[in-house]
Amino acid sequence: MIGGFQQIYTNNQFKKAVRVAILDRSNQGAHKLEDIALEVGIKPKDVLRVLIDLRQKGVISYRFNSETGEIILGENVVYAPVDNYIAPPKNLAEPLSTEGKTYCVYCGQQLREGSMFCENCGSKI
Repeated sequence: MIGGFQQIYTNNQFKKAVRVAILDRSNQGAHKLEDIALEVGIKPKDVLRVLIDLRQKGVISYRFNSETGEIILGENVVYAPVDNYIAPPKNLAEPLSTEGKTYCVYCGQQLREGSMFCENCGSKI
């Protein structure tokens, strides 16, 4: 029971720290996920998890630059799933192959030609 409350407290602290970092950037511009992670003192994957949560709740808006993987604050991404997308299992032993796919294999977002990263979830293509 105590572990659950500790996790809720930690998640709230992460959200607060990331929100402050975004506000320090005036909620605009392109920024590397790693830079934000260094600033707030948490792992990049945790920053990404918090960013996705805050975006889904409408607290912040951003999209990923499909060429560099940077976060572009203040811009919205329109989720455009493809018809033949099948969600992957939660636990993956290795990254999914994206060869020959025109969509992100992790979230189903339609990809632009030549994309290196998904604009929606930030996954490397």
